[in-house]
Amino acid sequence: MSTFAFAVRTVPARRELFLPLAARLGAMTVDPRVVGLAISEASEPETAPNENGCLALEAAVASGPDWVLFLEDDAGPIDDLVGSVDRWLDDHAEPDVHLYPLGSPLGVDNVPALRWPIKEFYCSVALAIRASIAASLVAYLRANALDASTFESA
Repeated sequence: MSTFAFAVRTVPARRELFLPLAARLGAMTVDPRVVGLAISEASEPETAPNENGCLALEAAVASGPDWVLFLEDDAGPIDDLVGSVDRWLDDHAEPDVHLYPLGSPLGVDNVPALRWPIKEFYCSVALAIRASIAASLVAYLRANALDASTFESA
């Protein structure tokens, strides 16, 4: 049995989209496998897009989980999210893979890990991230911070 902490980053303009997820996650914290819930609601452009996610990730890791489940702020999780992810990771997690996309419309069935070119990866509703590598992920994201204009041209 693994332990999990949820991490969600959002912005004030998306609060209405986030509130249903917040209620669902709050109800999931009674599961003994859930050891933390971290939400970062930072204003942009005052806070860089990467920094908002970094704050949520750091807070989730501080609760001491095996895995961080990093969710989109408008995700609609299934009823047994924690149990389903725990079972899936038990069956599919590989020691050398530290990040798994969950609920990703990549068009690849039953791919147990992120083993395709990163440039082909375009979205995911959630990521399961090994907490043991989260600090290095945060360091990378901060060192390679995105500029808000990155998203304006999309």
